[in-house]
Amino acid sequence: MLTPYAQPIALSFRQKTILEPIARQTTNPYRLVRRVQLVLGAVKGESNSALSQQLSLSRNQMQLWRERWLLSSVSLGQAECEDISDSQLRQRIDG
Repeated sequence: MLTPYAQPIALSFRQKTILEPIARQTTNPYRLVRRVQLVLGAVKGESNSALSQQLSLSRNQMQLWRERWLLSSVSLGQAECEDISDSQLRQRIDG
């Protein structure tokens, strides 16, 4: 049986520079850190199965958050084109 592949996630340089510190800061909400770790892992090409084991999430949760990021990436890209500040972009990511 073939295993379906997860949709790849791509980040702009600016998005990546905002996300990486979020994953390392201990003052961020745990749920946000896990979502960011999920996105960064997906960017590296890790599968939903591997990420779900690393982050102690179900594969369904992984699929859901990957899909949510993919949907929000369009609006984040548009916001970057509008030249919003890094703090405003961070607020949209935190959303």
